[in-house]
Amino acid sequence: MDGDGNVMCGKDGRPIVVVPPLSVAGLDPNERSMQFYHTEQLVAPKNVAAYADVHVATVHRAVKDGDLPKPLQISSRRVGHRLLDVHASLAGRKAG
Repeated sequence: MDGDGNVMCGKDGRPIVVVPPLSVAGLDPNERSMQFYHTEQLVAPKNVAAYADVHVATVHRAVKDGDLPKPLQISSRRVGHRLLDVHASLAGRKAG
């Protein structure tokens, strides 16, 4: 869509569809549904802690210990972890 909300079309008149890179976050066979997340989505440290069911201090310790990459500086007062890094870190923690 353009800035005015109009659907953009190619020379052949078909709508141009752009799908961002997504990964499967969860699959619920009982509900027959899937949840997706954007691979570059940023998550605040407190949300990482809630997602991993740990204290925020544990998230900061994981960064300090190198188990989780440093968060990206979003603005002068906000940082965010890439959700892809969080999933990889949690997968490594469960495997080890």
